[in-house]
Amino acid sequence: MVVRADARCRRARVAARSASGGSGDRRPLRSYGGSFREARRRQASGLGLRDSESNASRARCSCFAAQDDSGREEINGEETLGPRGVQADPRPSRPLLSRYEQLRTHLRVARQQGREDNKVETETPWDVGVLVQVITLWLIGFVLVGGVCIPIITHWFGFHEQARLGLPPEHWKQALFTVTVDVVEMCVGLGVLRACIGRYSPLKRGFFPLRMKGKWPIAVLLGCCLFPFVQYVANVSEGVQLSSSPVFALSLFEWLPREILKLSPVELVSQSVYVFWTTCMSPIWEEILFRGFLIPSFARYLPSTVSIVLSAMIFALLHFSLNRVAPLTVLGILLGVVFTRTNNLFAPVVLHSLWNVFAFISAFSAPA
Repeated sequence: MVVRADARCRRARVAARSASGGSGDRRPLRSYGGSFREARRRQASGLGLRDSESNASRARCSCFAAQDDSGREEINGEETLGPRGVQADPRPSRPLLSRYEQLRTHLRVARQQGREDNKVETETPWDVGVLVQVITLWLIGFVLVGGVCIPIITHWFGFHEQARLGLPPEHWKQALFTVTVDVVEMCVGLGVLRACIGRYSPLKRGFFPLRMKGKWPIAVLLGCCLFPFVQYVANVSEGVQLSSSPVFALSLFEWLPREILKLSPVELVSQSVYVFWTTCMSPIWEEILFRGFLIPSFARYLPSTVSIVLSAMIFALLHFSLNRVAPLTVLGILLGVVFTRTNNLFAPVVLHSLWNVFAFISAFSAPA
């Protein structure tokens, strides 16, 4: 069988040479393969071929198929079944999951650049003029609240009548008064901030980050360890001498239930609203203003340490209490450090809430 195949191949070579114009013409074998491909193209294009020519072309291809390196034929630029009957793989050479891997890589890089490095965004789209405008409008707004809104609210709660009669103000009215004033200040602060930087879309640019995930609880716990120092600064500033009794927590838990039982339903509701607002709601809007806005705005032009100190000083001064400037400045520095280390507003918000709870407990332990 091998001898017959060789004989057919020799006869095909002789016939091809004679058809090409003589025995001296020894063109490469690929040229005959080219004539076969041309015939197949003509057949595919509808021109048609005689059966004899097609059979001769197929015979030449079958004779020289063993010498073809690729084993595939090409029609109209597409790979088809070759002489060996092996179909070309139409799928691309890149892996099937390449897009998925690229997406995972992109997300990993984004986390490393934005979340895992814990760096506060300092490239603010607003300039120093907007910063000065916001601080000025805050100052004017809070002064108007203290000079206009507070007297109106005081008259509304009837404090003037009680003072004229020599009666102490009722506790539930004091609690609701404090909450009302804080709500008005919140509206002024957030309203000014939105009016000045709302057109820059700060949330879409990554400012005011609020995330539940991360290692920020560790920073909060470390910040809580400095509460006694902040309270010491407050006591020195206000001239308060606390008792050094080691059982202050026990006396607190003995005193608190008795005081709660003495409250009327109205007083209980008002005090609950006051405690909830002071410990949960006030820290949110204050941290948005003084840490979320001021620190990135100052950090665009100043070092991070100077930005933290300046934001803490403004935080203390806008409380309009000279006796509390020193402790509030120390507290503001602590909150600013926690924010810059975590790049997450949840950390200073939670720490601020815990500080308010600690301040309540310290006030209860103070001597009458």
